[in-house]
Amino acid sequence: MVGKNRLLQAKNDPLANSAAPNAKPPLTAAGPEDSQRAAARDYGAHYLMDLVPRGEGTTSYDASYRNGDGSGRYYPSGWKKPTELTIDEAIRMAPDMTRAAGNYAVGLYQFKPGLLADAKRRMNLTGSEVLTPAMQDRIMRDRLTYRGYDRYLASPKQPADLAKFQDNLVNEWPSLPNSNAAPQFDGVRTRVPRVTPMAFQAAIAQAAQEADRIRDSYIDAGQEPPPGGRWR
Repeated sequence: MVGKNRLLQAKNDPLANSAAPNAKPPLTAAGPEDSQRAAARDYGAHYLMDLVPRGEGTTSYDASYRNGDGSGRYYPSGWKKPTELTIDEAIRMAPDMTRAAGNYAVGLYQFKPGLLADAKRRMNLTGSEVLTPAMQDRIMRDRLTYRGYDRYLASPKQPADLAKFQDNLVNEWPSLPNSNAAPQFDGVRTRVPRVTPMAFQAAIAQAAQEADRIRDSYIDAGQEPPPGGRWR
């Protein structure tokens, strides 16, 4: 039985993976990338990971700037599609895409070159990793951490905590509404949010509720949650 102090520590740890305690093992073990992708979408994060593409107007992991469905419009010639590019190739493609489309963003979550470079550092990546859907999900989850998702889960979740987290996300994705619902400038144009403030806050609330439920399931079972950051 985990001691009372360790249970309290687990209860305050928002970074845990949410596989249910005492769950039966799968018939076929998942590969490392599958496990990391599942961890990326775990602990309520999938609500926000599903919301960002709505704001960005993307429906494909092969999306790029002005090419939300991944069909190849305004995509620079001579380059592989996003899900076949390595991280370093995607960064090097930026000048060509800017000439073809007027700006640069790649993948379902519309990653910028600086974001990809920062992801390499934060996640200890080499740059040779391919931007598969699983890798894009893992990077996205790490950006949620960078923008304060886990701090928000551990906070009292007062209105000020919500507004701070919401505004931090908008700094990464100006297509989302900030706490004042004001249009944001993305460096090229003013973005009118496609997502309403109510929908944005509802997604955050759903994510937090799921995270609390998962955390409590471990505590009720007398177990410590698995270590955090398993998507990296």
